[in-house]
Formats: sequence, structure tokens, C-alpha cells
Amino acid sequence: NSKLPLVKKVAYQAAMARVLNGLPVKALAEIEQKVTSVVFYKNMRFLTAAWKKMIGPIGRQRLKRGQVIGGFYSPNTFQSQECSLHLDGGQDTGEPVGNFSMASNMYAHELSHVLDTNHVNSQSAEWQHAYATEINLPSVPLTQYARTRPSEGWAEFGRLAILDPGAA
Repeated sequence: NSKLPLVKKVAYQAAMARVLNGLPVKALAEIEQKVTSVVFYKNMRFLTAAWKKMIGPIGRQRLKRGQVIGGFYSPNTFQSQECSLHLDGGQDTGEPVGNFSMASNMYAHELSHVLDTNHVNSQSAEWQHAYATEINLPSVPLTQYARTRPSEGWAEFGRLAILDPGAA
């Protein structure tokens, strides 16, 4: 997005490069095939406003008042033929989460949703079993957000597998 300040553009590009470098060739090809555009936002408030506009009143109920999102993937939904990836770098593109920036973590998470378009993976019997026995555990969750639903567990596991394969 040309409206972004240069320093944010550079940070977002570096974060995305780190994520893309962690993906296998087959996953990169699938992402290239599915995503027709990538939109970067100045901050999460602008991104959340765009999501609310696209999703409509029913989807808006998923967010608590004042809650913001860090990204979303719209796979041929919202009355559009465009499969777009909408991203922000988070509260601070330099904020470390593990060995990677907040932006890298968000981008890996959202790209994992792309690889799960129409929940093709997160609704499989294999993933449902793994989710129930290894991720959706109150004692040692991957992340609390991973426990919200199997598709978010998939995206959080994908984030870990992309950025820290040894831990996955």
C-alpha cells in the first residue's frame, strides 16, 4: 500500500520475507495460486474497520468491543471474487515474539489460514484428533487463541511450524 510510511513498508516486507523463506515450495505455490492480492494497513484499527465492513453484522459479533485483529484472509467470500490477504504488522513491527517480530507471527498465522482455505485441513479427521489430544488442552495449550476453534488451532500450529519448525 503506497500510503504506508516507508519505515513500515520495509518492516512489513522483512517480516513477510522471513515467513515466506520458512515455507516449502509446495506451500508457496498454493499460496500464490490462492491469493490474488495482499493489502497492508497502517495499523490494526484500520484493518479491523475494513474487516467489519466486509464481514457484515453477523461476523462483527465475534469481536468484543474495542478488540482489533491483526489480519484476515477472504477466500472468495464477502460477495467478491478476489481472494485477498489483509495484514498489519501488529502493535509494533519490531516487537519480538520468540525469535520473530509480531508481524512475522501474524503473517505466518494468516498464511496458514490460506493453506486451510474452506477448512480443508482443520476439519479433517486427522486434524480434529490432533487438535483434541495435543492442542486444545487447558494445561499446555499451543496458545490460548489456538483453543478457540480448530481452524485457529491449525493457523497457530502453522505459525509455529513456519517460524520454529523444531518446536512444532
